[in-house]
Amino acid sequence: MTNPVQSDKYKVVFPFDEEVKSADTFITAYAFYNYDNIKKRYTFVSPAIEKLTGYTIDELNKIGFNTIIKDTIVESINSYPSNPKSVEKIKECFATYLIETKSGKLKWIENNSFAYLDSSGQPTSITGILQDVSASMKDEKVKQIVLEILEGANSEKNINELFRFIHSSISKLMKADNFYIAYYKEDSDLLT
Repeated sequence: MTNPVQSDKYKVVFPFDEEVKSADTFITAYAFYNYDNIKKRYTFVSPAIEKLTGYTIDELNKIGFNTIIKDTIVESINSYPSNPKSVEKIKECFATYLIETKSGKLKWIENNSFAYLDSSGQPTSITGILQDVSASMKDEKVKQIVLEILEGANSEKNINELFRFIHSSISKLMKADNFYIAYYKEDSDLLT
């Protein structure tokens, strides 16, 4: 991540982003952390972690972040030497997790982190940023389902198969037990 440039006392400007964000928004939107992999505990987590997960740093140290992860999508992992003369390496990881918050709500969290590896390749510490990406994940899922329904509508399915297909697609977004699809016949004023 590019370091923010302090423009004045109350605003943070990111060189990669023309939009000016308030420092308060930046602080609450991202949870910064440092994890000591030898001691198996967080040595630092910004207060935003409670907004993201519902857990305090002490609670996360007690239960472990991995216990709240329900699914993982690993986007990329890269390794490279920490400096040309060192045997130590840095592993860069970009992943998206589906987590269960303390209140039981499911959230998609994006993790951008660096793990510092010792000479045997074992992580000694991990530094990273967590961000809630649930809204963008849901938007993407809705777009995917709408495209699926449009493709189904343009297929050679009969009307009953199409309705079952639409119902099946909608059930991927929400509970669809009480979701009904009907065909309105204008001439007889009936739903079928």
